[in-house]
Formats: sequence, structure tokens, C-alpha cells
Amino acid sequence: MDTLYFDLEFVDQDKVWAETKVSKEDFFMAEGINLTCDYNLSYRNDFKFRTKEYEFELLPDTILNNKSLRQYKLKYIGKRKRKKSFPVGSNTYIIKDSTAFHLPILTHSTAFEEWEINKKIPNGIFSEKIFYDYQNNIEYKFILKNCYKIKKSIIVPEDCLEQ
Repeated sequence: MDTLYFDLEFVDQDKVWAETKVSKEDFFMAEGINLTCDYNLSYRNDFKFRTKEYEFELLPDTILNNKSLRQYKLKYIGKRKRKKSFPVGSNTYIIKDSTAFHLPILTHSTAFEEWEINKKIPNGIFSEKIFYDYQNNIEYKFILKNCYKIKKSIIVPEDCLEQ
């Protein structure tokens, strides 16, 4: 978020979604993060049918800074209409080989649902995620700055999930 705070988002598909701001100092000192019922915790993906409009495509490996990286793309294969009310495009993920121990990080619910169906993409944490719009222009790009192994517990009160 900035130099003092992290903006954290927690998602457990079809169960929990929460977003919170926490100071970096508190984050690194705490053993766990307690979510309260103040957050919108119940989550359900109402767009599972969209998986018919998308597919993963494995791309050739690439070399960046003398390191071999794997890549794949989540692309829209549905019917293209001139004007859409939602952003239709594709995401390209460039994966660090050294993170193959980790399941893919899929921040979009449709990407997660598509992965659940066939799991044909490589494991790993993306070093870059690029979103291309329907005209194949880069709309935004995430670049991983650092990756650290930590152990934190996320506590969600049971009674919050029943709301």
C-alpha cells in the first residue's frame, strides 16, 4: 500500500473474502492475523459459467536475466462483442522456476475455476502478471519485487461465516 502499511486480501474460493490494512511492523511481529465480522467474509463466485469462455495456453519458456522462466496465458475464447460491460482480455503469467513448490497464484476467480477444471498449468509464483485488453494492449502489469517464506495463521471466527 505504502511505506508503512500492507493492503492484504484473503480469498478462499466459495468460502471467505476479506481485505484489510495492517501496519508492516504489526504484520512482521504477529504470529497470526485475526479477521473480524466487520469484513465482508462470505464469498461465492457467481461466474463459474465463465470458464467456458476462457482457457489456459502454455507458452514457450522465456529467458530473463539469464534465468529460464515458464509462462502461460489465460485467454478469452468466447464470442467477441464490440462493447463489453466487463474487461475482456488475457493474462500472461511468467513463473519463477525456483517457486515450483507453490501452487499457482490466481487472483481472478475465473482463472481459479479454470485451473480447478484441468490443472494443466505449471506450479509456481508469478514474477510478472500482465493483463492485455481486448485489443491486445497492455492495460496493467504486476511485477513481483520480493518473495519471502513466512508462517502466519489467519483466524476467521465461525459465526462470521454464517452471515
